[in-house]
Amino acid sequence: LEWLKQYDKHMLIYLSPTGEGPEEHSIGKAELAKLGERDGTRRFAIMPYHQAADPDDGFDRFRLSFSLADWLADCRRNCDVDRLRWFLREAETFCRREFGGNTMTTAKDSAIEEFVLRNHDRVEAAIAVHKSWPGIKEKVYRRFLEKTQGNLCKDMKRFCPEVKFSVAYNEKGYKSYVKAYFNLPSKRTYIFLRNQAEGPSRWYIGVFSPSILEERGEQVWSQLNKELAAELKDCGEPPGKYDSWWKFVRDEYQDWDSLIPEIHRESQKNEGGEIMRYFVEEFVHIAEVAIPIVNRIERGES
Repeated sequence: LEWLKQYDKHMLIYLSPTGEGPEEHSIGKAELAKLGERDGTRRFAIMPYHQAADPDDGFDRFRLSFSLADWLADCRRNCDVDRLRWFLREAETFCRREFGGNTMTTAKDSAIEEFVLRNHDRVEAAIAVHKSWPGIKEKVYRRFLEKTQGNLCKDMKRFCPEVKFSVAYNEKGYKSYVKAYFNLPSKRTYIFLRNQAEGPSRWYIGVFSPSILEERGEQVWSQLNKELAAELKDCGEPPGKYDSWWKFVRDEYQDWDSLIPEIHRESQKNEGGEIMRYFVEEFVHIAEVAIPIVNRIERGES
C-alpha cells in the first residue's frame, strides 16, 4: 500500500480463503479506515478465493460481492483464446474445490443445516439421501446420455442412414460416452462425445480412428487430422493417442455435477432442453463435416 500511494489510481486486492481480513500485524483496521475512497474510487478490497464466510471481523465494508473464482469464470467467458480459457477454467476449478467444495452459497448451506437439524427424522432422511446420492447421480447421467443418443439418432439419420450408436456411463469417468459409428461394417472410425477427466467433467466431441494409424500409417493419419482441422477450425492437442480432432464443449456445460437438476429435467422430456440441444447440434455439425472427409480418406481417395 505504501508503494501504491505514489500513484493517483491504484487498488490493492487482498486474497484470503473465505474473505478474512488481514492480520493486525500486517495492517490495522484503523490504518485501513484512513484510506477511504478518493474520487469515488476504492483503494483496498478483500476477495475470497471461492465462497465467502461471514466473519464478524470489522472488514465488511472492504469485502467484494464476488470471489476470485467468479472473476476467473467471467474472464473465461470473455476470452477467445482456447489455451488461455483452459488455464482459467483449471484455476477456477481449483479455487472452487479447495476453498468451498460446492456451488451453494454460505447462506443456503446454513438454511439447509438449520432445517435438517430441527427434526430427528430429517437427520435420518439426510443420511439416507447422502448414502444414495452416488447412485442417483449415475442414473441421471446415464439417462441424459441415452436421451441424447436418441435425439442424435433422429438428426443424423437424415444425412447418414447407416449410423449406429453405443452409450456407456462409468462413474470413474473414462468410459462415459456416446459413440456414433458411421463407416460400416468396418467400424474403423467414429465420432464421440466423451469426458476426459474422472467424473462427468471436461466433455468434448472428437473423431477417433485407431485402425487408420494401425493399418494405413502416419501419412493417412496426418492427412485426416489436417483436413478435419482445416474444415472445423477448432483443433487442439488430442486428449488421446488416436484422437485425430476434437473440441471441448461450451464452458458452462463442462461440469455435469453442477447441472444435475437441469440435466434431470431435460431427461424427462422427449426433446430434451437447452443443454441437450447444444450437445446434439454440436455433434451433428461435426458429423456432417467429418463423415465425408473420413470416408474419402479411408477409401484412399485424394
